[in-house]
Amino acid sequence: MPAASSANNHIPLTYAVPEAAKVLGVSQSFLWLRISTGDVKATRLGRRTLVSRVELERLAVEGF
Repeated sequence: MPAASSANNHIPLTYAVPEAAKVLGVSQSFLWLRISTGDVKATRLGRRTLVSRVELERLAVEGF
């Protein structure tokens, strides 16, 4: 029997900086600083800067 999928169980692959900051429990300015210094890997997509879920998981485990 296939596993049931639900839109409520959707986990994003990427997060915009404001969302990523909330997930990590840090301020947006702190996260922007870490992105600008290269401590946090982020990708530009058009006008948006996105942080991957994998990067957030790495930061949660290793810290800044």
